[in-house]
Amino acid sequence: MADGRGCVVKLHLPCAPGKLDEYPAERAALGTWRGTGAARLLGSDDELRLLIIERLRPGDDLSTLPERPATRIAAVIARRLQTAPSIAGLIPLETWLRSLLSAEDLPAERALARRLLDSSPPPVVLHGDLHPGNVLRSGVHWRAIDPKGLWGDPAFDAAMWLRNGCAGDRVAQALQRARIWADALDCTPERVIEQAIVQIAVSVCWAREDGEDASGEWAHLGVLRAARR
Repeated sequence: MADGRGCVVKLHLPCAPGKLDEYPAERAALGTWRGTGAARLLGSDDELRLLIIERLRPGDDLSTLPERPATRIAAVIARRLQTAPSIAGLIPLETWLRSLLSAEDLPAERALARRLLDSSPPPVVLHGDLHPGNVLRSGVHWRAIDPKGLWGDPAFDAAMWLRNGCAGDRVAQALQRARIWADALDCTPERVIEQAIVQIAVSVCWAREDGEDASGEWAHLGVLRAARR
């Protein structure tokens, strides 16, 4: 940029028929956060479907930290992002879950998603894809990138973190993560685990719609089902 700031130009491809358009949702989320807890949106072009986003430096991600501090940092960032005001363009969580809500062969997960939607606390701005690779170091702070831009239950922001990279005793690790997130988001670990189950179940639905292998998602689902017992 002319002022010496680094930037990233992100181009969204045209949205396929029947798919959710993530371009306006990401633009809305970055716009409402105004650089607080996330990379700052510097500009956009709706016709070209591109975003100009602040480059975070040094840019190493949370996978460089041990498990517990990384999880705490991500949960605190999520809580900070959730304090932003709503803005047009965000994707309602019920819309995000529509493939699962119509899935006849996942009755337990479909019913769980419906129950969580019906019992949701007041909706907040959600990142929707918080995993270690989407939280980068920015100076002495950590900030998020690449949001989905959702609107719904605060506990849903923990879903991708519980899904990502469990190793060893995966059930124990999922429970530990759920407790850290629940403490940050002022909810129960059970609700965090249930929202993670819902996100993985909808990922199974998406994989099947696209003709992709869903075996990895089924494995994650089995871990979280066990953690929920």
